[in-house]
Amino acid sequence: MARILILIGKHINTAPRAQKEALALSRLGHDVRIIGTWSNEQAMTHDKILLRQHSYLQYEPALDFRSSRKIVSFTCRVEHRVAKGLYKFSGIVIPALFGYAPRALLKAALKEKADLTIAHSEATMWVALKLRQKGYNVGVDFEDWFSKDSSTLPALAAELGALEKTLLRTSKYTIATSKVMAKALAEHYDAPTPTVVYNSFPLSDRDSLDGETRDRKDRGIPSLHWFSQTIGAGRGLDTLLKAMVLVEHPLELHLRGTLSRGFKDMIRPLLEEIPQHHIFFHDIVPNEQLLSRIAEHDIGICLEDKSILNKDLTVANKLFQYMLAGLGVIASETAGQMEVMGSWAEDLQSVPKNDIESLSASIRHYVENPEALKRIKALSLEAARNEYHFEMQFDKYKTLLERALEDT
Repeated sequence: MARILILIGKHINTAPRAQKEALALSRLGHDVRIIGTWSNEQAMTHDKILLRQHSYLQYEPALDFRSSRKIVSFTCRVEHRVAKGLYKFSGIVIPALFGYAPRALLKAALKEKADLTIAHSEATMWVALKLRQKGYNVGVDFEDWFSKDSSTLPALAAELGALEKTLLRTSKYTIATSKVMAKALAEHYDAPTPTVVYNSFPLSDRDSLDGETRDRKDRGIPSLHWFSQTIGAGRGLDTLLKAMVLVEHPLELHLRGTLSRGFKDMIRPLLEEIPQHHIFFHDIVPNEQLLSRIAEHDIGICLEDKSILNKDLTVANKLFQYMLAGLGVIASETAGQMEVMGSWAEDLQSVPKNDIESLSASIRHYVENPEALKRIKALSLEAARNEYHFEMQFDKYKTLLERALEDT
């Protein structure tokens, strides 16, 4: 039995990919621990619920910088801002540049003395490099192509790219979220191609479906669903609302996530243009309830930005959640999403970036053709059951782990 450490640098309930990795590796008979941070009271509560429900999850925060811990919180946030300012004006790199808690994560990782430590974020890649320099065995799960994401400062992208290049070339355990991302990473860094592990979910999650209707108000009209950690700007929601202006048939639209300050006021003019539709905002729910709430609806919306390389190449978690819940899907034409949907969606409704007319036409297609909607929902669930569920990824983890541990 090997001792495996997964570093996420955040709340465990917001890290579904790390949860699934822990499930796979623990089922292979290994001692798997996850280390992250606590920064939010509500998310911490969801963490504790999740940990009580799943015994395979062994999680602890390396740092607790919730607002209730004012000194730690203030210090972490100030240090991160100082690090960004220092890099901007002098090019000097200090650990806090990569996140709020890299030193704390490194300290915790060194204490674990794991046979393999797997990084899942920008800050934890820095930790992985430091561990590698000390002779430890490390790997990386490229949940995202971190240096190619819109949230990455242009100057910082070079530093992250250097981390990615070194770890990709020197680690035996490397994972990417799609075939197109794995190929692009390998070509860009002249490195071995990472193993593809899709962001799919365990088929057994369907056992938790409660059959209740808590979100939806009127079963007589079609219902659209979108979710993310945050409901805010830059997520395609303005395009979605503009497209709904062109749909005469009444719809329900359900948005789930933490509502950004001022966003509802920003979209209020758009909301006033669609009086025929019913818009609902929902808070985040614990992980074990999410699939049930998704399954209430008819169509899942995945609007990723193809102009951002990371968004173009990865496959959003929500796509696999929609499939497992048995929803029809309307998705933007990113390479990652087309890689998955092109294999099963015979009536593929895809949308070019910010194309209001195309999005509206896709919605109308399903709204005006109930049989087409019924068929795509059935195909979606069939694809999840037959090809895109997480149990199918276990053999990949077994092979990866054997290769990573062969010299330890």
